[in-house]
Amino acid sequence: APVKPENREYLAEMMESVEDIPKDAILSGLPWNWSTYGEYLDAVEGLNPALNVVGLVGHCAARYHVMGERSLSDEMPSDADMAEIGEIAGQAVADGAVGFSTSRILLHKVPDGRHVPGTWAPIEEYVAVGEAMQAAGGGLFQGVLDMATRRDYEYQLLDAVADTGTDVLFSGGVGDAPPKVVKRQDEYFRSQEAAGRRISAISQTRPGGVLVGLRQMMPVFSPAWQRLSELPTMEARLTVLQDDAERAVLLEEGVAAGTWYDPVHIHPLGLGEYPDYQVEGHVEGSIAALAEAAGVHPVELIVDRLLQSEGRELYNVWF
Repeated sequence: APVKPENREYLAEMMESVEDIPKDAILSGLPWNWSTYGEYLDAVEGLNPALNVVGLVGHCAARYHVMGERSLSDEMPSDADMAEIGEIAGQAVADGAVGFSTSRILLHKVPDGRHVPGTWAPIEEYVAVGEAMQAAGGGLFQGVLDMATRRDYEYQLLDAVADTGTDVLFSGGVGDAPPKVVKRQDEYFRSQEAAGRRISAISQTRPGGVLVGLRQMMPVFSPAWQRLSELPTMEARLTVLQDDAERAVLLEEGVAAGTWYDPVHIHPLGLGEYPDYQVEGHVEGSIAALAEAAGVHPVELIVDRLLQSEGRELYNVWF
């Protein structure tokens, strides 16, 4: 939310692409008895949830609601576009949202491969959102930022939003390895505190991201692997993997495309009673290192291990 009736399916497809929640489950499982974010919160309240629920109005929905297809490009929004996006955020806060959320990391894409709405939004757009939320009583600005390729710009964005008086919370790839990143972040937060800005960050306490494997998210993004993922059971997927001709296609596409995430950061969990999270030996225990030692491509190694484990082994992707 916000959502126009004609945009429901596209927002569901976007959610499936980013979060792997099936589009059909979203379209058939929700009542869709709202158009504004406040009406969405009313629908949640009508479920009488057992837990307290708060919400952040999403940039993807708000920007697509206002700009349509233009929201998916790097086209500069008009003053009217930014004002309306800010108005939506402000009204959402007035109607009960605790703030606004945006994603700018390049990993998040819509089904056709373009980046989600908001990825290329300018600082001025976020300032409009911050000012509108402040006018509506104040809210939290939460961002998953592109620190990998646009770090300086993202820091400017954080500063500008915080200067509206809004509380800011961010996360995102930091771009550097310790201890350099720790020093840089420490200097940044000390400068923000001195300037009177309210900026915080969240961090993972140990590496973990997603699990890939035959019964989970596929380790490769390609047509053959996509078809494999659409089979309803692990048994059906294993049957395909065990077929020589089918496996040859999966390997050919897998070697060409590579694992969807750097194999240095993919670790097998083994088949013991408890998963092996490999807290030590980051590089040494990775799929990349194991494949190099075996003289095979990382995808070939994963396929071999899946065959040996009858499809049961999972692989931990360290973000």
